[in-house]
Amino acid sequence: MLPVSEMFYEVQGEGAQTGRPCVFIRLAGCNLQCAADGEAGFDCDTELLAKASMTEEEIVAEATRMAAPAPLLNVIVTGGEPTLHDLEPLLKLLKQAAPRSVGVWIGLETNGTQLIKGDCLHLLNWISCSPKTAEHTIRVQRVDEFRYVRNADQPLPVMPQHPGALRYLSPAFAPDGSLPRANLDHCIALVKGSPKWRLSLQTHKLIGHR
Repeated sequence: MLPVSEMFYEVQGEGAQTGRPCVFIRLAGCNLQCAADGEAGFDCDTELLAKASMTEEEIVAEATRMAAPAPLLNVIVTGGEPTLHDLEPLLKLLKQAAPRSVGVWIGLETNGTQLIKGDCLHLLNWISCSPKTAEHTIRVQRVDEFRYVRNADQPLPVMPQHPGALRYLSPAFAPDGSLPRANLDHCIALVKGSPKWRLSLQTHKLIGHR
């Protein structure tokens, strides 16, 4: 059984997989503290509470239903922090869900502070890491892309680990849903000054989707 916060079928809005239609499986629970009522932590706008407790078979069935009538092609497991859970049974079932001639692509979104256990590394096609803590706390064994959100007063992140990973900066949106020009200009300037980084607009927010 896994605690599921929500599931939905949408296009990926940021990073290297922007525009890829995916079934998002958001698992509840996180190992980091969100800022609230002036407490220390990081800002988070994600619903982390479990709405349902589902078996791996139920999750795969619901994901397949959402992606119909097309075969189940793309899935992203996210959170919260999904690596807090035993993902191997779910990933194995997902790999079996699509026709063998088609296959299924599975991505993972993580804060990077946890190790990926078992055979999950071999079952995952793509690992996106969005660090919320200092870079020396990153423990995840493999990263295909780093994604950072930046305000106008935040510098370029220091990246001592996973030098081959793609690196993306996204300008932070305001609470009212607008994109401050100062944040956008700042990220553009950072990318121009460091060609290893790329600009990634959170297009799902720009177009009003999930």
